[in-house]
Amino acid sequence: MWGIDYLKRLRSTRGFGVHSPLAFRMVTQVLRQDYAYYASGRLAELDTRGLPEHFADILFRLVCEFSPAAVWISPDLPRRDAVAEAVRLADSRTRFTDHPAEAQMIVATDTLPLVPDHGVAVMASSCSPGAFEGIERGCFTFSNGTWLVGVSRPDLPRQHFEVLF
Repeated sequence: MWGIDYLKRLRSTRGFGVHSPLAFRMVTQVLRQDYAYYASGRLAELDTRGLPEHFADILFRLVCEFSPAAVWISPDLPRRDAVAEAVRLADSRTRFTDHPAEAQMIVATDTLPLVPDHGVAVMASSCSPGAFEGIERGCFTFSNGTWLVGVSRPDLPRQHFEVLF
């Protein structure tokens, strides 16, 4: 009934078997964290229809984790104002830019204009880690089948994690 692949995936989904400290922290402390943050009530009030479930929560946690100085939000992203509010709740010092090349965090739907060095990309659609194929430097990607988070750093190997978040 339950295949060996499912059991392996279930195990790594909780962080077991993930050897990189960055990837383990992403899985256990950011993507799969189940306790409430100080802004959880306000995040629940945001109108995020058209976005994946828990999108504002995960984006909030990513901003808290990586503290990007600038964020670029794709113009075609649904509920762009709610996404911006989730970023502001996480860090009021974060500025928004119209140029993806200036951003340390990219929030997009289907297409990534680029992913900055030492940056984070959040894709709000069902896509594959192939969206990060053009990146020559290291990149960890995390997906749950509905959306994708990528962390780019030159010192990282290319690795993909299927995580239930």
